[in-house]
Amino acid sequence: MWRASQARSGIVAGRSTRSLASFMSGGAIESEVLERCRDDFEAPHTIASDIARDLGRPVTESEVRAAFLSLASKGLVQAYTFETLSSRPVPISSADAVHTDAAWFKAKK
Repeated sequence: MWRASQARSGIVAGRSTRSLASFMSGGAIESEVLERCRDDFEAPHTIASDIARDLGRPVTESEVRAAFLSLASKGLVQAYTFETLSSRPVPISSADAVHTDAAWFKAKK
């Protein structure tokens, strides 16, 4: 039986609502990340502090990286690495981006 004390504790119907809160904040970060990489290449370290400022809460580079990888897996952004010799971006798959610490991203148009 559901109790008011469960609602106050973050438990609804025997389940924690913490994952829902985490999902909702993840969506906000994804929106911010997608907006920031519409016109230029971005990486987690280049935008994490700006997103934190705009959302009014701490945001880690790991959270931004997770948002980029999620957006890449959905086909909304393209992942890249930069070729050292030519200093040119080289597209990589979202699967390769998971294993590439130095990946950069740009929104697909």
